[in-house]
Amino acid sequence: GSKPNDFDIPGVQEHSLMFHDLVDIKLLKDLINKLKNGETKNNQLIIVGAGASGVELACKISDLLESKGEIHLVELGSRVLPQGKSFNQAQSERALNARGIRVHLETQVVAITARSVELKSLDDVNTPISLLPHSGLIWTTGSRAVFPAIIPDPPLINGKISIDSNLSVIGFENFLAIGDVACNKEFPCPSNAQVAIQQGVVAAANLSDSSGSKMLKAFEFEDFGEMLSLGIGNATITALGLTIAGPIAFQIRRLSYLTKMPNFSLRMRSAGSWIMNSTKKCKSMK
Repeated sequence: GSKPNDFDIPGVQEHSLMFHDLVDIKLLKDLINKLKNGETKNNQLIIVGAGASGVELACKISDLLESKGEIHLVELGSRVLPQGKSFNQAQSERALNARGIRVHLETQVVAITARSVELKSLDDVNTPISLLPHSGLIWTTGSRAVFPAIIPDPPLINGKISIDSNLSVIGFENFLAIGDVACNKEFPCPSNAQVAIQQGVVAAANLSDSSGSKMLKAFEFEDFGEMLSLGIGNATITALGLTIAGPIAFQIRRLSYLTKMPNFSLRMRSAGSWIMNSTKKCKSMK
């Protein structure tokens, strides 16, 4: 339902790694290996966007590099995790600081080249554009809705299909839209997985009642909280009635993801893989 938004900034498409699909994962692994093995002239990695993806990537990559590279995290807002819970913001800042990750807040990306990025500080309009060299840049900020051609054109709000409280497209009959492609102007929701999952349940109920025999069900988002990985074996949680960070939060987060997997076989394979990896790490530390 969405793809990365480059905001028409020169060089983003040509010189950035995205974090959006499986192809991106292979390219990212190759870059980490090059940095870790010293195969680049400048062991400096830049991550643009300090939302959940940017913070999680910064911490995890820092742990994988084992101090063999410098990581810069660039954010347009005044704080990391700008849309996040305050507890998770504080824990994210703590994790980033502990790893020596350099955070550039209120900083705008002006242009990107194969070897550097032009940055503009928003603190002072008189501050000149600075040039930060890099051996790799990962773009994790912003997305835009993507949907097939619809005839006639549906009404849009900021590039998203306009829907009502029943998830029905405004001005259309028997036509629902959910997830990243949809927007309810009266009751906007964040663009995340738990919104789309909850909308899917309501959409299914309304589709089964499309004969008109019953009143369509209105969608009401229930915020179950927020969980973030903060590097290897560490996480922060503000959810499920918990406010907790550290190794215990990491295990709770994993268990929560297991319950979301579609079948028992996949849950068991994933759990087995995590146990084996943990065993290998323990042996390597002895």
